[in-house]
Amino acid sequence: MTKNLSPSTAPEPDEQFGEEDFAAFWRDATAGEVRETKTIFGVTVEVPTDLPLNFENLVEAMGKSSKEEDVKKLVGILFGQDVLDTWKARGCTGRQFQVLFMWGYANGQGKPTTFAEAKQLADEAAAADAEGKAAPVPNRADRRAKASSATRASGAAGRSSSRTSSASTASRRRTSPA
Repeated sequence: MTKNLSPSTAPEPDEQFGEEDFAAFWRDATAGEVRETKTIFGVTVEVPTDLPLNFENLVEAMGKSSKEEDVKKLVGILFGQDVLDTWKARGCTGRQFQVLFMWGYANGQGKPTTFAEAKQLADEAAAADAEGKAAPVPNRADRRAKASSATRASGAAGRSSSRTSSASTASRRRTSPA
């Protein structure tokens, strides 16, 4: 029997794509798992261990957005809704937030990470960002100078080339064609 999928009788998305079947399976499959939790600024959150497939796309799309709704969306995915508001109310600083975001993101990618490791990741990201902002765009002369110094440096660091024998480079033609 074929279902009529007219707009008025279209099934709910869960029925249409069989999501309820998988959701039931996933609840059963993960029912026995014990999720580690951490208390951060008075909020107990589950340590992320998995992320939606589109999470990295969202991070890239939002770029360096500082819009609060963008930040809340990402934090909501990592730690739950309204967590950011509570953290802000309890004095979370921008630097602390960067560390917490890196911690959640790394753990969510399946890379168990401590707060100390997340701080190091955040410090490295901040340093790279600062270098990118501070470095002026070189003009053509600067790029050429940099390229030639790189060539000299690589030549100095590598082995010297051996002379090619005249037998392999000499022309076999002894007279010019007339």
